[in-house]
This record gives sequence, C-alpha cells and structure tokens, in this order.
Amino acid sequence: MTLLPNTLLESTDASGEQEVERILRIRRDRDLVYVMGIIPPGKLPEERRLSEIESEIDGRQARILTADPFAYLQMPDGKIPERHRRRRDAAWAKIRPIVEAPNYQMFDPIARGKLVRTVIETTGCGKKDIYRYLCRYYQAGMTPNALLPYFHLCGHPKKARKRAEVKLGRPRMLTKLNGAPAGINIGPAEAEKLQTGYRQFHRKAPEDGGVGKRLAYEKTLQKFFHKGYEMRNGVPVPVLPPAEELPSYDQFIYWAEKASDFKETLMRRQGERRFNLRSRAVLGDSTEMAFGPGSLYQIDATSGDDWLVSALNRARRLSRPTIYFVVDSFSHMITGYYAGIVDASFFAAGLALENAITDKVAHCKKFGIEISPEEWPSCGLFEGILADRGELRGHSTSNLVASLGINVSNTSPFRADFKGTGERTFRSINDLLVHGLPGAVRKPKERGERDPRLAAGLIMHEFETLLIRAILYHNRRRIEGFRLQKDMIADGVEPRPVDLWAWGVRNCNGHLRNADPEIVRANLLPWAKASVTYRGIKYGQVFYGCDRAMREGWYEKARATKSWQVEVAYDPRLVDAIYLRIPGVKMPERCELLQIDRRFKGLSWPDVEDFFRSQKEARGNSRTSDHQALADFHAPVEAIVKNAVAAAATANSGLTKAEQLRNVRENRKAERRLESAATSTTPKPMQSTNNGNGKPNFGEEPSKDYVPPPSPVEMLRKQREAKWNGNE
Repeated sequence: MTLLPNTLLESTDASGEQEVERILRIRRDRDLVYVMGIIPPGKLPEERRLSEIESEIDGRQARILTADPFAYLQMPDGKIPERHRRRRDAAWAKIRPIVEAPNYQMFDPIARGKLVRTVIETTGCGKKDIYRYLCRYYQAGMTPNALLPYFHLCGHPKKARKRAEVKLGRPRMLTKLNGAPAGINIGPAEAEKLQTGYRQFHRKAPEDGGVGKRLAYEKTLQKFFHKGYEMRNGVPVPVLPPAEELPSYDQFIYWAEKASDFKETLMRRQGERRFNLRSRAVLGDSTEMAFGPGSLYQIDATSGDDWLVSALNRARRLSRPTIYFVVDSFSHMITGYYAGIVDASFFAAGLALENAITDKVAHCKKFGIEISPEEWPSCGLFEGILADRGELRGHSTSNLVASLGINVSNTSPFRADFKGTGERTFRSINDLLVHGLPGAVRKPKERGERDPRLAAGLIMHEFETLLIRAILYHNRRRIEGFRLQKDMIADGVEPRPVDLWAWGVRNCNGHLRNADPEIVRANLLPWAKASVTYRGIKYGQVFYGCDRAMREGWYEKARATKSWQVEVAYDPRLVDAIYLRIPGVKMPERCELLQIDRRFKGLSWPDVEDFFRSQKEARGNSRTSDHQALADFHAPVEAIVKNAVAAAATANSGLTKAEQLRNVRENRKAERRLESAATSTTPKPMQSTNNGNGKPNFGEEPSKDYVPPPSPVEMLRKQREAKWNGNE
C-alpha cells in the first residue's frame, strides 16, 4: 500500500502502550517521513525512516487507521458558531506564514525557529501559543479547522446551572424611578423558547411566513409563555402573565441572536439571490487572482431576458435561452459563450468552454460576421477556471481536469464577489442588447401589462448573431474603474479588454496552450445513447450515417438481428452531426445527417425537438377527424360485403359442395371472355352494302360472314389469355 500524507498509523511500543502518529510529509528520495504523535500527543514533528514504517506495516507491527479522531472538525462554516470561526481565523493567521513557508521550512528546526520569531515580532503572540497552534494544526489534520476551539471539553454541559435570585443586568428605568418590578432572569428553558420562537417567526423569508422582530417577539410570548386560554367570541385566546413576569424585547433579541448566525439569518430573510446582489461583502477585486491572459477564466450562467421562437415556425414560442459567459479575469474579455434552449448543466458549461478555445474568426463567419484575429484574440486552452459551486463540480469535472489539465476551482458558498467580473458582464450585455430586443423581460410583469411573449420574434440563430456583436463591442469598450497595474500605466495601456489582453500576452507571457479541437470537443460535448438501426444511426428521431458503419455492415446486421445502442456526443447548438465514441479508438467518429433528414441541416436540437413536438400535437388535434374518416371507410365496405354474402348464399342454395366447386376452370375462361368484351375499346367496323341502286348502305347490320382484321390490342389480349390458359 502506498503511504500518503495525513495517513494515521497505529502501533505498539516496547512497553505495550498504544501509539498513533499522523504522517505529515514524505520524502521518498531521502527515505524520510515526518510524523506527529497523536497518542500520546507530540510537541513537534519527528523524523522516521520510510522503509522502517513500510516494514512495520508489512510485518503487521503497525496498521493504517481509517477513522480519524479529529474528523468532526471538518465541517462547513455554516455549522460552526461565529465566535469559534473568529478564534480559528485568528490562530490560522498567526501560523499560516510558518506552515506555508516555501521548501517546507516548517520541518527544519533552525528555519522553523526563525519563522516563529518573525511571527512573534509581527503579531505579539507568545511563543507558547505559536507552538500550541502548530501542534494542534498537525495533529488534527493539517487544515484551518484543526484550530477550532475545543469548547466542548470545557465546563459541565450536563450539569444544570443555578439561577440567580437577583435580577441580572442593567436595571430598568422604571425600576430606578418608581420601584417597578425588575423583570425575570433568563434560564436555559426560557432561552430555548426565545430561540425557538425567533427561528419559527422571524428567521425565514416573508413569503414563508417570516415577520419582523417585534411581531416575532409578540408571537413568541403568545405561543410559549401563556398561562392558558380564555374563550372569547368562541375563539381560544392565550392569557399572558403580567409584563414583569415575561421576557423583555431586549432579552428576546439577545438570546435569539446569540444562538443564530447573522449572515445566515439575513440570507434566509432575503433569499440567496437577493443577498448576493445587495448584502454580500465586497472586499476585493477578482482581477488580482489572475497572472496573465488565460491563467484564470470565470464562468457563470443566467437565464436570458428574452423570449425566442422556433426557426421552423415563428408562431411557436420556445422559452428564454440559457446564456453562459466565460470571462478572462486578467483582461475582463469575454473569451467564450454559449446560448441555447437548455437548462444550466455541466454540458452547457462545457459548450461555453469549448467556444472559449476555438478560433473566433471561423466561428463568427458562420454567422455572417467578418472579424480579424485581433478583434477577438482568445484562442487556446487555458490554465484554470473559476465557477460558483454549480455545474463544475463532481465526476465530470474530475474527468475534465484529468484529460485537459484544467485547474477547476469553485467559490465559497454565498461569495459571488470572488467572480464579480463574470457577474457584472451579464448586466452589461443586458443593458446593451437584451433588454432592447422584442420579447425582452425587463421586469416582473404586473397586472394589466402586455405579456412580453407576444412580442417575441427572434430565432436562436438571430439572437446568437446579435449576442456575438454585443460581445465584440464589450471587448472593445473602455472599462471604467479598472485598476491598471503600474507597468500598464507606464506603457499607456487603455483599460479595454482587447488592449489589456494584448499587453498581457506581450508582458506576462500568456497562459494559453495549444490543444487538439477534436479531443477538447470529445471531453466537453454532452454524451448520450443512440441506436444503430437498418435505416441508420438514430438519435432523437433523426438518422445519421458514417463510413465506419458502412464498412463494418452495421445496418445490415441491425436488420438481420436487432438494433443496438452506441455512445455518441452531440452539439445542442447544431443538429448537423454527432460523434461516435468507439471503445479503444482515441478520436471520435463523425456521423453526418442522412439524406432523408437533411431538412434539419443548420438547425439546433431545440428547434428539431419542437418540430417533432408540434407533429405530435397535430396528430392529437386531428384524432377526431381520423376516427371519422375510418368510420366513413368501414361503413360502405361492411354494407357491400353484407349484400355480397347474402347474394352468394341465395345463389348457392340447394347446391352441394362438389357442385359449388365444379367447373372452376371453365367458369374462369367464361369470366375472362366477358371481361374482355366489357373492357374492349376496339370499335366495330361499319359494313357497306349495296342496296341495288349502286349506293352503299351504312345503316344496316354487317354480314355475319365478315371477320374484321384483329387489332394490335386484341392480339396482345389473346396472347395473354393463351399464356394464362397454358399456365393452368
């Protein structure tokens, strides 16, 4: 088993006592391991031989523990009291320069001593406290949460406290003036009631029943401090004791807020979105996180404030698009985007990242926009991406990191200011373009106002064309309030994204890498299952074909046996092609639309799905007429069949089965002669006779001895009858 830092080792010493150590650092080149004792507690890291530890594990003299006694400290900040977090952060600020010193100086006694003296001089903290913090940091898992206070080990949590006889706190004004009752002390039972009432009545959004603090106080008294109920007008009304026997409003606020987190309460009251927009702390500038163009991108998504229509039928409203922007933290340039009728997801974010690395000249040409490379210069694989704990988390992101080498980071919960550049971009584009388009949603609809969906008229291709033009303008505009660096000021750089990008590439070396577009596409496009049928590779009711399927006879095999499924990648923006993912083949196989479905060429998947949905709706709407048409067909058919059966029964009456089946061949010949006579189109020739006066008579019957010459049609008919008779 390979040992890793932070592993716990359990062994037994010579006296039979149990020992538990935590591995802090491993130096395989020097066969060296730094460990910290947990049981019994160690004071400083110690050195041990790696080979010695591995031998003990192989010889079962030591074993690796999976249960960490300090695992309870690794909890989200929302579950940690604020005062505990303050103590943790203060301790972490003191030892951080020591722990994060380069070249692992912490493990060198001489270098560690110098670092400790420096911290003591700068912070005024005692030497004993510094080493106590270091010891706790390495024993409890080498995370800042290891410095949380151990208040759970203090006091007597199971022992009831004695209530004071005298009223605690500052005396009330009325008590000092006229000797009014001083009020009551708050014990554990009263405090729990006040905190419960605060949570039930105040600490939630108004739409969920949350009320103000004063009304929450009154409701808490009525629910938890009443003496009983009194019937008034048939309604039970809580009866409260005198005011001096009730908690005061100040006591309610003190005890309620003492057990609650102000930030969390504010977030519950306002909602996460409004809190991020209006109440979150704004302490820094996300530009400082980047070292140059391409070193760190920010990605964010929003629902576009504009209704779109179908490209196949503009009378059909689709929905509002989902828009992703990828923004460079260094230059504030929009390096990539995605707009489509899909929900926010990892694959939609992947399409925006794929756009961020593609050649923008070729991409804009698809929309009829001619640009030069300098107008939108972002092209290449970037180093890192910053998201907001949404789509870029989980297994798909891990694959992205492993395959493309992109460092994915996520902001802390409710800290949107860490990627404020990307957030502000949405508002800029909305003000510049989106809110002026037909079908735009500028604000929540009020009663009597026109529904914005009625004005919708843009299809996705048109909306995306306008969005590209807005991005090009955004990348050229002047950014007011941008904090230019000292070197930028010296070089006279204008705070415009394209100028900042160009300056960064020249002076910061840039951080973009070259990458195969097909490999990037294979890792970023969404994957799904398609079916191989004898009519083609079917995905989403659309059929595709490729050379591999033709060479290997997939379609014939599917018809001879049965269809099967294959894994494909698809681009939601364009239905023209899908990509086969063949096991053992590095590059995906491109499949083009078959001729029967070329009608969808150039459309997006939402448009195609809407078409099939409209066809299904049309079938449903015409179901009544289809049923009636079928009834109109069956009624005369059944009548004719009924009459024919009755006539046949009359004709066969009195005949035996043998008589009914006799002379079939002669009957057939007679029927053919009748059919020939009935269907013959050859006119009978008129016979001219002499009536004695030398004039022909055309009105009399021709001579019975006269045989007209056979016509070509009649000759062909006779040959056909002869052939039929010969076959019989």
